Amino acid sequence: RGRYDYNLTEVVFVFGGAAAQTHKAAGTRSRYDLNAGLGYKLIRSPTTSFDVFAGVGYSGVEFTDDSSANGGQLVLGEESSHKIAESSTFTQRFTYRPGQSDLGDLATFTAGWATAITGAWTINVGLAAQWASVVPAGSKSTDALLTVGFGYKF
Repeated sequence: RGRYDYNLTEVVFVFGGAAAQTHKAAGTRSRYDLNAGLGYKLIRSPTTSFDVFAGVGYSGVEFTDDSSANGGQLVLGEESSHKIAESSTFTQRFTYRPGQSDLGDLATFTAGWATAITGAWTINVGLAAQWASVVPAGSKSTDALLTVGFGYKF
């Protein structure tokens, strides 16, 4: 998953994004998304940022039951970053993609916390959750992933 933002002004930006995933346990053999849109920076301070964005995209999905769908979709979302303390940061992002009937709707939420623990070492905790309105029979529409890791800043 990746996105490129280009600032038009201090508060308005355009973006382009692409994503690819496979998640066979949730019934998705492959999925790709291409999108572009416009965003607005609602809050900018040394400790907090908050953006909203909207756009259009195209998505294709192939399910594990050999069915597939593709088509246009809207992209609606928000994201923020918060400096909790001198050495801790919390980020979150929510995206909702209402799609055509066969494609279904997709909502994703990610959150992360990073803090320095000593020297150049950091600890990172992440949460990712996804909900899809169209899934193959026997698959759950919601899944989540919790990660914990250590990092080293060079």
